[in-house]
Amino acid sequence: MLGKRAAPRAIEAGRAGRLLGDAEKLRLTSLYPGRSLDLELAIAVPADWSAPAGPQDEDGDWVGRMLLTRAQNGDATPRERGTAAHGLWQRAVAGRGWDREVVGRHLEALTGGFEDARDRPYIAPGLRWTAATLRVVMAQDDGVCNDWPHTDEPWFHAVMDAAARLGADPSIPDHVRPATRKLFEHALLQNAGVSRRQAIDPIVAAGWAEQVATALIEVLAREAVESWLRIRALFALGFLQCRSEQVEDALVEACLVAHDKLTGQKHPGDHPATVTELHAALFGVGDCFGARGAEAQARAVRKRLKDVLEQLAGNGSTNTPQAWPVARATAYLVTVPAQDREDDRPDLAEELLTVLTRHRDEVTRKLSVRALAASGPSPSASTTTRSTRYGL
Repeated sequence: MLGKRAAPRAIEAGRAGRLLGDAEKLRLTSLYPGRSLDLELAIAVPADWSAPAGPQDEDGDWVGRMLLTRAQNGDATPRERGTAAHGLWQRAVAGRGWDREVVGRHLEALTGGFEDARDRPYIAPGLRWTAATLRVVMAQDDGVCNDWPHTDEPWFHAVMDAAARLGADPSIPDHVRPATRKLFEHALLQNAGVSRRQAIDPIVAAGWAEQVATALIEVLAREAVESWLRIRALFALGFLQCRSEQVEDALVEACLVAHDKLTGQKHPGDHPATVTELHAALFGVGDCFGARGAEAQARAVRKRLKDVLEQLAGNGSTNTPQAWPVARATAYLVTVPAQDREDDRPDLAEELLTVLTRHRDEVTRKLSVRALAASGPSPSASTTTRSTRYGL
């Protein structure tokens, strides 16, 4: 009987191992690698599915190897690297995979590289912040960082200023303000990606999405906030599903600002943080306004972004491999909040997707072809979202 129960678990473990074993290759064709869904799966893998022969067996824990590889990957986003590094420690604290000694050795080397980061000036503050929170959890033997390490960096003050105003918002009852403020801080400052995303869910469930969205918009408006932190704020803003006029304005402005940054470069795509910021802004729009029932707002947003979308689809600024993530995000945005045809004329989404079927990036081409084929004469959110959200 025990053998019969163990067999399915072994099969599932094998499937997970094969899938995650290809994670580094698959992330190259992902619509949104920074979302780190593969890392979330790896962190959640049961201990006996990836058990080393002993605490010092550094070859036996395939989940540990996968997380370490991503944390060391200089081409991965800071969100991915932070999620992977913190995930390694979380699993060690929980008694899954490598023990604290083995993980600690690996993380010590990683944090040293994060703290240096002289070759990555555009994301160096984010990597230093990841190193700082790793040192806190290792020193306190905690799975997740809840006490922020001290830093005088301007971006940190921007977050804490917005948090303080949120914590004093009279529209939020006194007894839940401290928790709401802390969740807001986690949505931006937490480097353990699973916990950062999970901080948003109770905000929405409690009904404080609009207040938190206002605080996120305040952070986005501060010049001291760099791309790596703007990317987190944009993801959170889209994930909140707050479709106020203020959020619409902020997301549209974020797309325009990021697009100006990208096109202002001599070689678009030379700075990965700029590419990722525009990618996050486009996805934020699609996530927020691509839901059923938001068609009118989606139409308005798309009109405001029409010139940008047409340029991204057709002017060659996304033709280099470094800029392909922006092309994928463009295809996603015009697919998800698509509208029905008016007077039997092709919808803007249909026109742009047709252009994108000729894009140099195979992933963009396939997504565009699939969206057009699945939707018939006009793409619609209800038919395409299921097949395109965060994957291909």
